[in-house]
Amino acid sequence: MKAKIMLIIVLMVLLIQGSVYAEHENVTVGIYPNEPLVGENDNGEAEGFFVALMNYIAEKEEWHITYELDYLDQSFEKVDNEETDLMLAVAHTESRAEKYYYNDEVIYTNWGQVYTNRHQEISSFTSLEGKTIGVEKGDIHYTGVHGIKNTLESFNIHAYYVEYDGREKLMEDLADNIVEAAVVSRLYGEGYEGHQEIHTTPLQFNPIKIKIITCEAENKWMLDVIDEYISTLKADERSIYYKELDVLVGMDGKEMIPEEVRYMLVLLMTALLAAVVAIIVYKKMIRQRDADIQKQNQRLREIIADITALNGISGMEQLFGVLVQQLKELMGTEELTLVSLLKEGNCYYLDADAYIEGPLKDFAGTSVDESPLAETFNELLDKVDERSLEVYFQDYKILVPYDSSRETRGYLYIECDTCINEQELFKLYMANIMVNLKVIIHNILKNKEQTKLFIALGELIEKRDKSVANHVKRVSEGCRIMARACDYKNEAIDNLIIASSVHDIGKIYVPDEILNYPGKLSPEQFDIIKTHATDDFSIFDNVNDQLSSMVHDVVRHHHENWDGTGYPEGLKGQEIPHVARIVSVIDVFEALTHVRPYKKPWTYDEACRFIKENSDKKFDPTLVDIFMEHSTEIQSVFQQFPDQNQ
Repeated sequence: MKAKIMLIIVLMVLLIQGSVYAEHENVTVGIYPNEPLVGENDNGEAEGFFVALMNYIAEKEEWHITYELDYLDQSFEKVDNEETDLMLAVAHTESRAEKYYYNDEVIYTNWGQVYTNRHQEISSFTSLEGKTIGVEKGDIHYTGVHGIKNTLESFNIHAYYVEYDGREKLMEDLADNIVEAAVVSRLYGEGYEGHQEIHTTPLQFNPIKIKIITCEAENKWMLDVIDEYISTLKADERSIYYKELDVLVGMDGKEMIPEEVRYMLVLLMTALLAAVVAIIVYKKMIRQRDADIQKQNQRLREIIADITALNGISGMEQLFGVLVQQLKELMGTEELTLVSLLKEGNCYYLDADAYIEGPLKDFAGTSVDESPLAETFNELLDKVDERSLEVYFQDYKILVPYDSSRETRGYLYIECDTCINEQELFKLYMANIMVNLKVIIHNILKNKEQTKLFIALGELIEKRDKSVANHVKRVSEGCRIMARACDYKNEAIDNLIIASSVHDIGKIYVPDEILNYPGKLSPEQFDIIKTHATDDFSIFDNVNDQLSSMVHDVVRHHHENWDGTGYPEGLKGQEIPHVARIVSVIDVFEALTHVRPYKKPWTYDEACRFIKENSDKKFDPTLVDIFMEHSTEIQSVFQQFPDQNQ
């Protein structure tokens, strides 16, 4: 009995070992036409650098390898569907690394190469403009982050792409001039060196590391085994790794450049070519825009001259306050109702609450017919000549006509608890008030024109900076919302709208080549950009004191940070003018949510999170709270002024 039990145990152990052995023995490996790294010979047998290394490891580990050849896309599908255990000669990318398991050791490095038909003249990336380029579907040198498509698009170079399932047909069509250029790996392209119809261009890009992948976690052990062998083979200059590498590059035992050096040379060459292309494209852009920039600069000089010549006055609120105080003294009363009424169309409306004294403030902006004043006002209106500027008296009520603009009639409605006995004296007093009012209204109208000029100036500034279309409108409208939430008065809100419209006016002193630089600025260039907040702006000296002061504060200090790390003066906390703190929040939020040459737009949520995270650091924490309460409204207003290319 014991003998039978022992026999059963031995048989079970052998079965288990046999199943494990069988599982480890059979390995299906995907390959695709990418000679001389992987491929098939004329007899249908797998061959290439990776195949030779894989066969060596399989022999040592007693694996039974079955190779499956297909096009690149289909090879990826097979490993995705677990039809193959491994796939050889796969370029490493971050996106692929999220999906597949790679071995750790770099087995080979390669890079993209542009080839052309001998009838084409292609010597730089810019000469690919409008060309038809043949590419392989799924090739890293085509659609990768640093592939030919993204490389050309980053320099605003437009080309047409013809996709092929395999590289052999691609190169055949290049030789027949069906496509004008072709992109393949440098190693594959070496097989066409000396071809009568195909020329090698100096355009190399996208250095890559080539490895082995699997899609299944249970196959990672094979990658670990492969890494151990590759590491050992690379440490021995007499190993099969270097023998096959000599065959691969045609060295036949000659001294060759170390792999790391070659990789760095390709990187340097790619960077050099990118720099050359950037310079060529940038010069081309400058030439194309030079005429427009000259016209814009001329218009800027004209607008600055116009603004300097204007002398705006904004004193309506001050005048109304003086009127209320003096009327109380003149009438000998502390209780007074004074309302400014404006005609729009055929209806009269109560003016803003800043121009209402007494119990009717809650009806500011509403129609007279919807207010408690309806019956009294309409009764008085029936008794006056609307064409006359004569003051009308009735008991304790007075109606004083005035021209609120060239086309609009207005009235001051006055009511108190005492009767005006000295009507002629009152008329004389009101006549003086009306003269001052007429002058102020005239200057307000002129100030509106000045406001338009300021906004036009801001818009022209943004036209010089190609990356900020409608930036001025969005920032000024966002500041309007914030100012209202901070209980700014109407006059102050209007001034802030103007000041925020020209917050980047200093950019008129920044050279065009820096302002429109298509990339990340150097520290020296950024120092020049910073001067837009430090230059003297004497063009505002003839503007009213409040507006001039506000423009100065916004222009100079909108880059200061709450924690004192900003510029130009490193102001901290309450030292920074409140208006500059408002513009800082809106300016940053606008920049985050819109395209710039160096970044894509952030989402609304990402931008709000940045503002909140920088509360008490970059931004006034109180203003951050107010911003968060009104952020959806601000974003909605921004969407009314999209970028020109949207």
